[in-house]
Amino acid sequence: MLKHRYVVVDLCVLEAGRLSSYILDEDHVVLPHMIMSDLAGRKAAAMREHAEHLPEWLRARGDQVWIARDWATLEDLESSPDIRIEGLGWRDDEGSKKLRLGKDATPKQWLDSFKDFESPTGRQIVEDGRKAFLGSCGRIENAMMENHPVIVCQVKSSQCWRTEVARLVKEPIMGHILGLVGDRKYHTQEWNDALERFPDEMAFGRTSRILCWYSLAQAAGKRKVESNDFEDAAYAHAASYTGYLATEDRDLIDMVRAVFENVTIIPKQ
Repeated sequence: MLKHRYVVVDLCVLEAGRLSSYILDEDHVVLPHMIMSDLAGRKAAAMREHAEHLPEWLRARGDQVWIARDWATLEDLESSPDIRIEGLGWRDDEGSKKLRLGKDATPKQWLDSFKDFESPTGRQIVEDGRKAFLGSCGRIENAMMENHPVIVCQVKSSQCWRTEVARLVKEPIMGHILGLVGDRKYHTQEWNDALERFPDEMAFGRTSRILCWYSLAQAAGKRKVESNDFEDAAYAHAASYTGYLATEDRDLIDMVRAVFENVTIIPKQ
């Protein structure tokens, strides 16, 4: 049992300066790595405005702000089904140090911190990840329509499609679909067994369920997978480890409740 709550906070809540409406003073804030890269990559004017209006909560409690490792890094760490990310293993402690400026930091120091956060290849890594995310969703959608048309029709004809998708993404068949298009290292019986159990323990399994939620909804014509779904997927993946997510994004909430039923959604108080 962790001493504090680690709450993944979406960018809309963070930028609006409304953290105190969602979390307690003793809570820790968690941000996905790619969200920080997005901040660092903004135009100078937007960066200055953000740095000048950073929520007071962050300025006063820099040691309670953490960066979550991206899912590719977590998947690499789990080189076999016997190696699992546990406890605080999802944290990027080195990346988190760059945000620890404290309550006396000036806007310029915050601005410089954002600039320092972005490595020369940081933005490209994020965009490559976004491209891979969209590509995977497309391939899974095609596999669903070709190999499981009955399932697609079930969702398409459902009056409550979100409930139907939530039910289907828990099924073992979803792991098979991702295995058809994913990294070949997962094409073993050992990995297949590990990836078919719900709720997922492995990082790749968590990614799989997220991708299948978006792909199945798109295959049934209920929603289109969009570029910013990549960020929502990052929030959901991080929250699957911390257990808490602060957001008002209805689409994100629906996906998290379907894929990670043990995550607590923290609404505005």
